Amino acid sequence: MTDSKTQYVIPDDCDFSTVGEVFVDNDCTPIISDFLGFVINLPKEHYYGDNEKLLFGGFTFLPVCGAYRIPNGVLQGGEIEDDILLVAVDTKTHEVYSGRYRMPGVEEDMPPEFSEPSVEAKPGTFVGGGYFNYNLAAVVGLPKKPAEYIVYVTAGKYKSNVRTVKVMKK
Repeated sequence: MTDSKTQYVIPDDCDFSTVGEVFVDNDCTPIISDFLGFVINLPKEHYYGDNEKLLFGGFTFLPVCGAYRIPNGVLQGGEIEDDILLVAVDTKTHEVYSGRYRMPGVEEDMPPEFSEPSVEAKPGTFVGGGYFNYNLAAVVGLPKKPAEYIVYVTAGKYKSNVRTVKVMKK
């Protein structure tokens, strides 16, 4: 899907089963150009099993792939994962699930691929960016049940596009 007004492309026909590392781009990562903010992509449908083996929590691996470009001074916590709030809203019950990514088993969060200025820049003058691939089920604590969710991320004054996913049992 291309949105010429907001200058990004969301790959619709990618293979989400190939998504791996947390802070790198992949075939499912949205492509952004001259754009400030966040753009996300996730599968339209996701099937979970009874006995999925996951390293870092959640009942299934449901990837949310994101790309961002933001000016300095937007982040409150200094690290992007401290400020990105991932939100999923059940379209039937309107229950809201939200959370921030935390690197499992690590005291300090590892920073993402984020371009830091070599000298201190005035707020709004430097634009940095990067990528993230979060497990929606683990980060926001989705319940293990079939449901449809609208999903987005926020950080500072920025809110991403909204995507919908149907979660179904195999």
